[in-house]
Amino acid sequence: RLLFDLSFFIIVITIGLNVVFGIIVDTFSELREERSDVETDQKSTCFICDLPNHEFERKGTGFRHHVKYEHNMWDYVYYSLYLDSIDTGDHNAIQKYVYKLIDKRDTRFFPQEEATCLAGDEDATEILINELIGKIDYILQHFKDKEQAKSVIAKKEEQRKWEREVLRTRQDSRLKSSSFSMESSQPFDK
Repeated sequence: RLLFDLSFFIIVITIGLNVVFGIIVDTFSELREERSDVETDQKSTCFICDLPNHEFERKGTGFRHHVKYEHNMWDYVYYSLYLDSIDTGDHNAIQKYVYKLIDKRDTRFFPQEEATCLAGDEDATEILINELIGKIDYILQHFKDKEQAKSVIAKKEEQRKWEREVLRTRQDSRLKSSSFSMESSQPFDK
């Protein structure tokens, strides 16, 4: 009986401990995997603007520079602590807006997929597009002005033509009336 109790105790304890150790090992491996995912995410995307690091390597000053100087997450933490430390009556309009959003746990004041170092390329493209639109508008206006000038010249020509016809008609009618008056002023021959 002692041997049976001792073997049962050893087997149950061993199996129980293995189950507990298995759970502990699985939990730690999950935690390690989560931590690895977090580190990968921190190294590959900006915490503030959520843009991938290759965008900054390709267009900007580099991802490390962006995360350290442009979108330093600790600057946002310090700013929220600063807003908490001063009286709400002393807030200006922007501080009041951000403070209310932080109080509601709303992150709309974070730049969503925007970064100033990347905006320069878009601005240059936008400037070029606006210049092209301006040139096209100028060309269209030039052609409209030419067409309008042609139209004005054609209308003036029509006006002159009409005036000449009216003058001719008046002269003809005057000639007819003067010849008629001459005929009427002559005595009738009987």
